[in-house]
Amino acid sequence: MNKAKANNTLIFGRKKKTNWFKNIIGLLVFLSLSIGLVSVYVNSRVEYEISDYKLVTVKSGDTLWSLANVDSRLDTRKIIDDIQRVNGITANIQPGKIIKIPIYKEVR
Repeated sequence: MNKAKANNTLIFGRKKKTNWFKNIIGLLVFLSLSIGLVSVYVNSRVEYEISDYKLVTVKSGDTLWSLANVDSRLDTRKIIDDIQRVNGITANIQPGKIIKIPIYKEVR
C-alpha cells in the first residue's frame, strides 16, 4: 500500500500535493464574506418607534389582530402588544370602546 507524506494526499492511487496556503486563503475569503453579509444585514435593519396615536372606535367583529394589521412594515404581534400596553387592555375588546392605535415612524 502506498503511503503519502504528511503534506500529500493519495487520490486514485496517485499523490497530489495539498496546498495549505490556498486552503487558508479560501477560508479567510469565506469568513470575510460571511462577516460582511452579517454586518450589512445588521446595519440594514430599520427600527420603529411610536410617533403618534390614532383614535379608533371598536366595531362589532373587530379584533386586536384586525386593528393592528395596518402597518406591513412591523410584526402585528408587536403592534398588538403596544395597543394593549397603551390602552391597558387584554385581548378582549368591546364594540363602542375608543382605543389608541399607535402610528410608527422609522428610526435609524
